[in-house]
Amino acid sequence: MVAFFTALFSVLALDQLTKALLWGREGVLIPGVMNIANVKNTGTAMNVFSFMPAWLHFVTAIFAVAAIVGYAVIRRPSGAVNVSLGLVAGGALGNLADRILRGYVADLFETVFVRFYVFNLADAAIVVGCIACAALVFWGKDGGRERKKADDGSNDPGQPGED
Repeated sequence: MVAFFTALFSVLALDQLTKALLWGREGVLIPGVMNIANVKNTGTAMNVFSFMPAWLHFVTAIFAVAAIVGYAVIRRPSGAVNVSLGLVAGGALGNLADRILRGYVADLFETVFVRFYVFNLADAAIVVGCIACAALVFWGKDGGRERKKADDGSNDPGQPGED
């Protein structure tokens, strides 16, 4: 659980710090790679669903974070999965904090080498966390205590050969 909450609060703090330091500034961050831009994102996930009322974005984020925290607490996955879930939850909370404090999500980073959506640190953490979590689960590296218990067959009723 320590890894989960460390990742969550680290992403949340770094996301809000970068927004506090860089919002209102524009220019080149890394020549030929990334610029600093200021985009007010009122939608969800690359500004889609911008037509939805603000309260629905808020409720959706609360449910998403609650589900992730609940899974991490109940399932108790391995350290790597805990970190990836913490990245996702921290990113969701970072964007939720923006919606509460600003009324929109502050997107800052614009890639130059390929035209893509302007994003923030919270968005990057969500994407990296989702990809890492999916890869870990796909390759059987989630290591949750419930899975280990169930996989050894000890709690399966009616095993062949049992009387």
